[in-house]
Amino acid sequence: MNLKEIKVGKTYNVRVKVIDFNLARNAVVVWDCGGHPCYFRLEDFTHINPYPPLNLPTTTKIPEPAPKYDPCRKFREGDIVEPCQVKGRWGGTYWKDHSGIRLTVTQDENEEGVMWVKAPDSLSPRVVDAVYFQLVTPVEELEPYSVETCQYGYTVNKGEDILATYNDEKHPHAKAAAEAERDRLNAEYRKEQE
Repeated sequence: MNLKEIKVGKTYNVRVKVIDFNLARNAVVVWDCGGHPCYFRLEDFTHINPYPPLNLPTTTKIPEPAPKYDPCRKFREGDIVEPCQVKGRWGGTYWKDHSGIRLTVTQDENEEGVMWVKAPDSLSPRVVDAVYFQLVTPVEELEPYSVETCQYGYTVNKGEDILATYNDEKHPHAKAAAEAERDRLNAEYRKEQE
């Protein structure tokens, strides 16, 4: 602030360093520019908040990272989903009773928002409205190939199907070979999904 901006009769905030109190005068002692003490009446002082409010909106949202997959994407065969409510409503009492159960999409969602899902303990898939399901694991992230131990060594499986067997007696590093084949097949599968 320059001298031209200061007007007689106006009130200004002045930053001063308090060095003492003079109780007889009911005053605060501060240093003036010349290095001599000055006395100010105690009632002339008010506390100034060094951190005034910024008048920001009361709720400041931290931006969330962009989702890895488009949240509006249609469900694809192989996605893992679970039933959910939409605006407080379930897609039927069956799904309300089965909330939290994970199902596999067996047929892509069509233009009418209908898809087929299969529960792990079910023999056949059922037709459902896609709007009442939420994506748990997209098909792009699944690894359908696994390694399991067997009587002879290790097998590479896709679901219930055995694709290859690595015998401990015939193969010097049966487990490592089975895991390498599993990793190769899963990488190939992920590449196809992209």
